Amino acid sequence: MPQDSMTIPLDLSSALAADAEAKELFEMLSPSHQREYIKWVEEAKKAETRTKRIQKMMDMLKQGKEE
Repeated sequence: MPQDSMTIPLDLSSALAADAEAKELFEMLSPSHQREYIKWVEEAKKAETRTKRIQKMMDMLKQGKEE
């Protein structure tokens, strides 16, 4: 996956690794859409919110929503 100065957080990376379908869909997104998802997850202040955002992101990917 091209990662032009984009770092995927460990918790997000682990979630994607555990779900092959979501990982494939994420990798098919343009780098700008990938960055938007990563930014959205990283902006969560609480761990619970971050976890919920990761799960929502996985669901959105599977539903075909880019952001």
